[in-house]
Amino acid sequence: NTKDYACAFKINRKFYSKFINPDEVIRQLVTYIRSFNTGEKEIQIIYDAKEGDVKHSLNESITDIQNKFKFDAITINPYLGFDSFSGLSTLFPKTGFYILILTSNPQTISLQRDFSLISSDLNAPLYYSLADQIKNIPNFGGVFGATNISELRTFCNVYPNLHLLNPGVGVQGGSIEDTIKITRNRGLVSASRSIVDQRSKPELVDINKGGEYNQAYFDLVELAAKNANNLISEAKI
Repeated sequence: NTKDYACAFKINRKFYSKFINPDEVIRQLVTYIRSFNTGEKEIQIIYDAKEGDVKHSLNESITDIQNKFKFDAITINPYLGFDSFSGLSTLFPKTGFYILILTSNPQTISLQRDFSLISSDLNAPLYYSLADQIKNIPNFGGVFGATNISELRTFCNVYPNLHLLNPGVGVQGGSIEDTIKITRNRGLVSASRSIVDQRSKPELVDINKGGEYNQAYFDLVELAAKNANNLISEAKI
């Protein structure tokens, strides 16, 4: 029952490639999530595909994705240039696009944090240049890892109106409380492994049912989601 504590679910395409027909598995998941929606609450679905290509190819890819699934938002890899993805706002005005700004993995120092890759008056690393390009596009936001808390604080002061998707809390070390206190109502905290990844505990697997998870596993997952939701609520006070 994580649906009771989540405003959105993020589907990472990479975890479905192992299936014979990944699109069908994703379609079933999307249909299942949509079945939770009522007039009082509409759960959003974010497609974490990190799509990126030259302009005409990316447009075709996003068109195909949205014809199949109609996601509320999609993550975009911007490293083929601003012109490759800037037109998405016009083509898909009802879809949100989260552009990779500063991700949660420590290897970002080799590219996203590099000062030498841009020539501007910003005197800032590359990810500021990306944010500058999207800051005025209505349905664009940025992916900014919650593992970079001091940089997040400075970034939000520079770009106070840019909506952010904040992965990296929990297993990767990011703090839900600190992230929410900085981003407030324009940040969307993404917690995944810290909620669903209880697989290291053998007592949660039912060997009599082919290794399926038992009810204790799902109870722990729900509890983790509830705890995360409580931390968010407390941080907003």
